[in-house]
Amino acid sequence: MVTTKFFLDCRKGNAPYPLKLRLNLKGKSTYLMLNIKLNPEQWDGVKVINHPRASVINNQIAAQKADVDMRLYELRRTGDLPNDLSSIKAMLEGTQTQNDFFAYFEKATLRRSVKTQVVYRRARAIIEKYDNRASFEKINKDWLFSFDAYMAKTMKPNTRSIIMRTLRAVFNDALDDEVITNYPFRKFKIKEEPTQKRSLSLEDLKILRDYPVEEYQERYKDLFVLMVLMRGINIGDLCLLKEENIINGRIEYVRQKTHKPYSIKIEPKIMEIINRYRGKEYLLNPCDSYKKYNDFIGHINDGLKRIGSINRVGRGGKKVITPLFPGLSTYWARHTFATIAHVECGIPIDMVADLLGHSNGNEVTNIYIRKSEKAMDEAARKVIDAIMS
Repeated sequence: MVTTKFFLDCRKGNAPYPLKLRLNLKGKSTYLMLNIKLNPEQWDGVKVINHPRASVINNQIAAQKADVDMRLYELRRTGDLPNDLSSIKAMLEGTQTQNDFFAYFEKATLRRSVKTQVVYRRARAIIEKYDNRASFEKINKDWLFSFDAYMAKTMKPNTRSIIMRTLRAVFNDALDDEVITNYPFRKFKIKEEPTQKRSLSLEDLKILRDYPVEEYQERYKDLFVLMVLMRGINIGDLCLLKEENIINGRIEYVRQKTHKPYSIKIEPKIMEIINRYRGKEYLLNPCDSYKKYNDFIGHINDGLKRIGSINRVGRGGKKVITPLFPGLSTYWARHTFATIAHVECGIPIDMVADLLGHSNGNEVTNIYIRKSEKAMDEAARKVIDAIMS
């Protein structure tokens, strides 16, 4: 079995030295170049350290290693894996240089956030399983219909939609980079099933706000309301806020998912909830208690789902919960804000899009037209007044 491991080759020449991917088979080794050079103090044997681009390079080499491991697995699965390292190396290097589509797919993947890269790599693995010789020239309208039919055997429409939208995003990148001229998605419509709406009405939110809950759920409930008041802020962005994000009576931050800047006026009710759960290292205290904010997200979502009436049944008095809003999670906050703003406060859909940070209309025009901060603050205040009345 071929194994792979990173190797900083300090055997010849002077620093910086080339970082390579070592292939091992039956006690013998060969190396694949990664086009990265490092000083010895920038490599701890596993990852890049003490380097200004350490995070980017670590993501890059992890992707390259994952790509090689996936190709080795596929060759082994199909019985096409050679028995000698020189042939394996030649095959890997040949595949890497010849298949421009998958090489570009990896380039597009690395442009995304770490979380989104997971989605891209899953999509790529499915595409390679279907057609490991796919290319920009080969993927046309008929190929897309055939690929969709292949996925339909094992996947639901919305899962297939994610894969197709990922593939379309790669084509969009390639079109922008002038790598291609053909664009098969002009004649192929990505199908989706309508998903269940995940939002609370104004009345629902008021019921939740005033609902008597167990002590441990009080914080979860308050933070959900805070998220809605803060224009549906993402829970991950909320967890990462610090005191320095408060500037001149506003919360200024950049959203992790889209890298867009947000500026939210701190209304009295917002400040009241923040002060109730003020943290030390982070703005809010839940984020001080967990090494990884994803752990807290799991707890708050579980706590929100368990808000409801409690009955004791049976001889042991087993607790049975009837959820107030089944499936409630932090994901609902953004939808709830948008629903209340447009449906129940009469705020125009374009303004709601601005408040959520969505682009609308001409993309270039949006860059040059500065949104009215005062108008956005007034619209957001209208939603807050409706919720807290």
